[in-house]
Amino acid sequence: MDDSFSRARRGSVYRLDFADGKSYIGASLLPPTKRFWEHSETARKGGTNPVYVAWRTVGKPKLVIIIKDLCEKELWLVEEKAIREGNTRIPNGYNGVFGSGKAPGMLGKHLTPKQKAKVSKARSGWDPTPATRENMRRAKLGSKQTAEHIENNRQAQLARYQETPRSKETSAKISAALLGIKRSEETKEKNRQSHLGKKASTATKAKMSKTRKGRKLFEEHKEKIRQGVLAFYRTKRETK
Repeated sequence: MDDSFSRARRGSVYRLDFADGKSYIGASLLPPTKRFWEHSETARKGGTNPVYVAWRTVGKPKLVIIIKDLCEKELWLVEEKAIREGNTRIPNGYNGVFGSGKAPGMLGKHLTPKQKAKVSKARSGWDPTPATRENMRRAKLGSKQTAEHIENNRQAQLARYQETPRSKETSAKISAALLGIKRSEETKEKNRQSHLGKKASTATKAKMSKTRKGRKLFEEHKEKIRQGVLAFYRTKRETK
């Protein structure tokens, strides 16, 4: 046997079978029981990947070892093959992609825009059922993002909009989807509290002014603004 082969890191390909009949296939250089524990901890801490949502909503899965003692060079290829043959990609299972992306030949390489578009198209077909959406919503209840996570998301969104500005058609669709949504008094108060003490920069004020120029308000909207201003000064006089 080749000495370099015998010294290579070795791992296992495993399957997680859930009570709803769906499965997830993965590979790891860690012992399968150790990897299973890591999955369990990630699910407990609010992981949002489909397999972790299923872990919390469907229940703890059964660990099945498909094959073990594979060298790292073969491990990721076998994982990808097992996912394809087992048909565990969403929506038939809980794998988001065909493997971890560590298969030889992809390491250090970057996808072209055309390849990225193909991957995006392949993943865009997942349309979760209302029950699945509700399970995902419940799974995320109570989980709070750190300030660092929130800032990273904000910066990512800013970068995305700078690279690809939102089209008028997309803006119109978002606007139509938000029409008619009524926020509770509790939500309104939370929004108010989150904005207290914040001051917009000169550049931000200029952008806000530019976007609002020429906008025509409905009479109902004007009346709400008037009542809000009156209430503000009324409260101010009472507190003196």
